[in-house]
Amino acid sequence: MHRPVHCGRVSTRSGGIFDVIGKKERIADLERQSSIGEFWNDAPRARELMREKTTLERQLERYDALIRLLEDSETLLELWHESPDPALEKEAAENLVHLEEKVEEAEIRRLLSDEGDEAGAVLEINSGAGGTDAADWAAMLKRMYLRWAERMGYKIKLLDEQMNEEGGIKSCSLSVEGAYAYGYLKSEIGDHRLGRISPF
Repeated sequence: MHRPVHCGRVSTRSGGIFDVIGKKERIADLERQSSIGEFWNDAPRARELMREKTTLERQLERYDALIRLLEDSETLLELWHESPDPALEKEAAENLVHLEEKVEEAEIRRLLSDEGDEAGAVLEINSGAGGTDAADWAAMLKRMYLRWAERMGYKIKLLDEQMNEEGGIKSCSLSVEGAYAYGYLKSEIGDHRLGRISPF
């Protein structure tokens, strides 16, 4: 017995998580502004608006990719309903799981909408007080962030590192380059403590 696979519709209404109409209108407005000669007289402001335009265009490209994935899934489901085939059902289900992941990713990116969230970041780790134990913990944090950046597909570079003589690190600075690196990392600001739980 086949388990039915349901396919939803992605919302494009203004004010939704995609707000396609609003983004297209803003891009058109920015294009109109950039066509005016005086627009380029204020170079910093012009660059800021062009960065906004590029960001909006990337968001629409991601939306278009979601729509294509949705349409592919719908086509597979229609074919499966016409001629039930476990392989078609499996492919459609996999497409829908992938679509759900992409929608969740888009929702997270919507939350990262503050100024600068889409930019790269410089991450600094300092062991602080605590001697060698704190230095070991700082080194563990460094490895954790390196693995996280690799999983995210970010480009990471060690800018500076001060080693602790007895092990671990006193401090380090890491450059993290990639979309929304700052948005994800800004919540990491503050003290990170390692608690040892007694087995008793």
